[in-house]
Formats: sequence, C-alpha cells, structure tokens
Amino acid sequence: MTIKFLKKITTVGVLAASLGFTACKDFLDVNTDPNRLADAPLTTQLPGTQFAAGTAHYGAAFSISQITQQIAGAGGGGTDSHNEIRLGGTWTSVYLNGMTNLYDIIKNADAAKSPHYSGVAKVMIALNLGLATDIWGDVPYSEAINLAKSFYPKFDAQQEVYQKIPVLLDEAIVNLNEANSAFSPKSDDLMYGGVRTKWVKLARALKARYAIHLSKKGGKAAADAALAALAAGAMVDNADDLQLNYALNSLNPWHLVATGNNTGNLTVRHAEQLADAMNGTTLGVWDPRLPRIAGVRGTTVNTWKGNRSGEGTGGVLDFLVTSWHSTPSAPILMMTFSEQKFIEAEARFISNGGNQTSTGSTAEAYAAYIAGIDANMKKLGVLDTGRLRYLADPKVAVGAANLQLTHIMTEKWKALFLQPEAWTDMRRYDYLPTIYKDLALPFGHNPSLGGQWIRRSQYPLDEFSRNSEQVRKVEKKLQDKMWWDE
Repeated sequence: MTIKFLKKITTVGVLAASLGFTACKDFLDVNTDPNRLADAPLTTQLPGTQFAAGTAHYGAAFSISQITQQIAGAGGGGTDSHNEIRLGGTWTSVYLNGMTNLYDIIKNADAAKSPHYSGVAKVMIALNLGLATDIWGDVPYSEAINLAKSFYPKFDAQQEVYQKIPVLLDEAIVNLNEANSAFSPKSDDLMYGGVRTKWVKLARALKARYAIHLSKKGGKAAADAALAALAAGAMVDNADDLQLNYALNSLNPWHLVATGNNTGNLTVRHAEQLADAMNGTTLGVWDPRLPRIAGVRGTTVNTWKGNRSGEGTGGVLDFLVTSWHSTPSAPILMMTFSEQKFIEAEARFISNGGNQTSTGSTAEAYAAYIAGIDANMKKLGVLDTGRLRYLADPKVAVGAANLQLTHIMTEKWKALFLQPEAWTDMRRYDYLPTIYKDLALPFGHNPSLGGQWIRRSQYPLDEFSRNSEQVRKVEKKLQDKMWWDE
C-alpha cells in the first residue's frame, strides 16, 4: 500500500511505550506558550513512525537473515531456499505507518516553525527509503507524496532514489542545526530522547552507508564519499546507535520467536553458516559472541552447530529468551557504530587501491576493522577476557599488511546479525565464497533461479491490485540485480 491510500497516525502498541519515556509534565507544561497546541500533532506522530521503523526492520530481517544464512528455517523448503519473498508487512510499515506520517510531521513542523522536527523526520524518511529501495529496487517516492499529481504514483528508478537520499540527509542536518525551533523532539523521540547531535551524527553515518553501497559503480569515488561523510562528524561510540528499545508492555518481536520456539512452534533458528563461522569450524577461532546470541537447545552436548539452510535440520542452536537479541526488552538495531567502523574499514581499503583479491592496507583501515569488532563485542556484553582474547588471535589480528576484504566483510556480516543491511553487502560482493568463506547455495535451492543467488524481493501482492499498471512496469525476477549491483 503506497502513501496515497491512507493518511493516519499509527499509535497501536506505541502509546504505552511512549509513556514509559515521557513524563506527564512534558505534555501538560502550563509554563509554556499557549500556542503549544500546535506541537501536539508532532509529539503524537513521532513515536508511531519510530515504532514503524523498528517493525519494518524486524519484518525485513526475518526473511533477509535467512537469505544471508545468519538464520535458517526450522523446516525445509522455505525462504532460506531462496523461494519467493514479498515482504508486504515491511512495505506497509515503511509507507503507510512510516513515511505517510513523517511527511505530515514535516508539514506540521514547517507550519509551526519547528525545523528540528523536520530534521528528524527527513533522517527517518531517508532510512525508510533506503531500506525499501535495497529490498525492491524501484520504489514510489516523488509522486507518492503528491496526491494532486497522481493517484497512481510511478515507481522512481533506484538510481534516482539513491540521488535523493543524500539530499534528504543534508537537508536534515541543516534543519537539526538550526538555532531556533519553536518545538523540538524530547521524550517523544523514542530513539535518541531529543538529542539533536545524535541525529546529526546518524545522518552522516547513513550518508556513508549509502555511499559505500555504490562501491561497484564508483569504486574509489564511492569510498571517498563515504569517508568524507564520516569525517564531517558521525557516530563516536555505541551510545550513538540507532535502535528501538522495547518494554514489557511492547515485547521485542524476536522474543516472540524465542517463546514460540520454546513451545514447539518453531520458525527460525541459527544457521550453519553463521554457527560455523563463530564456533571455529570455518575461521579457526572461537567467537565469544556466539553464546551471547544463541543457546544450545535439546541436548547436553555443547556442539554449537546450526541448522543447514534450506534443510531445516542438523542444528542445536536456537533463540533463547535470554539470548541478547531475544530478551523481552532487547532493541531492534537499525544503524550502529560497529557498522560505521566497518564501512570506514572497507572504504579505506578500497580508497587505498584494494580490491577483492588484494592483501594489505593502511593502518587506519586496520584500526577501523578492529574497532568494528570491538564495538560489537562490547554492545553484546562479551566479557573482557573473551573479547581481548579474540582480538589478539592471529586469525583476527592479522595486521595492516595482511588485511583483506574477507576479514572486513566477514566480521561485518557477523556484527550485522539480524539486520537487513547484511544482504546489501552480500549482493555487492556477489555472494563470493572468497569473501564469505564456504558460502554456498542452500539445500533445495529454488529451481526457478537456475542456480543463481536471490537478489531482490518481489513487490507485495496488494500493490498489484492497487497500482497494477505502475508495478508491472518495474517488476523483475528474483535473480535480477539491483542498479547498484550491476
């Protein structure tokens, strides 16, 4: 469902959560200007759009993380065999519950002379738009926000969308840095609590993300653009991570996966590819993050083996209610300092003339690679003894002279567990087993793909009934590459 079809505020499941972050005095401050009523739509709408962003990322990750072989279906022949995906729930969260209300926020903010709200909304639009285009390719944007122009909005070409994302982020930075704003996000901002400097740093980190996505197109130019965005002042530590936190009155959806698995309603479990990359089988070093993100179920033998993708058997690892990502209040991660450091490492490696087969880079590239691992381990609460042992292992601590892209991208793939961004990386590097060691097509691979890897989602079925003419102009096959992937 595109933006044009419904304009509403999504509050279900959000109001209770926002109350946990908002004191009554913030909404009923009698010492403020009586014109504060103009602020009400902004404070009401912002939490809903942020909740929608978390929902969109979870919905996407549930399928995408099976494609990237971080998780696998508990039964054979599902998404992890590269069968068709459409991600209709993510489309709804991005467009109906997300960008629809974000554009309303901008309209209300402009009328109320509140550029700080506009800045936050533009960052979130860029985040939503980037997620959508990296899943489907061509997506509605320019006409979808102008009902007077078309009730059947065209799908903008992915190349055009990629030109608009940095513009949105630059505009957001200007808005957020405005000295005067009648109203500013405070505790209604469920992600950063109204700290504008964090939104500015996020905007620059996202500029770097979408710049490095063009590594196939731009090579060194794409890498240098990413580095320039970071140099302007991006995230500085894990406290800057973009995440949606959950509470007991609004449970993390991965917790519901864990509780379902507990009762025999199995859906997804940890994949063999991920488990072997962390248990020492593939990379030859035990990764202390594994027991933080998974637990052994149904056996007393501590084998730490994952399910074979596409087969649905062979593993003993599972989501537990105590695993980091699936506790009741665990956050959904959308952009992290760890990811940023890996972007920096890859960008410095490429900018220095490195490629998929070259060895060696700069001290700065190596330092960013190590910092990405370190940040993720600290995020997951790995004990110092395990963290320092891993970082000192010769298979990890290879030194600048021996650094390769496989080191950077494999560690980034692990750090991006349950984040859709990992799929973009794998496609950029053509799922190469020289980059992702021992990566292979899943069992029972979708025969319609002719032995090729899946590259995109099909459009949701609802779009074919509501905007059929436009959708059919842009629909492609599952194995067709993205514009940035060609």
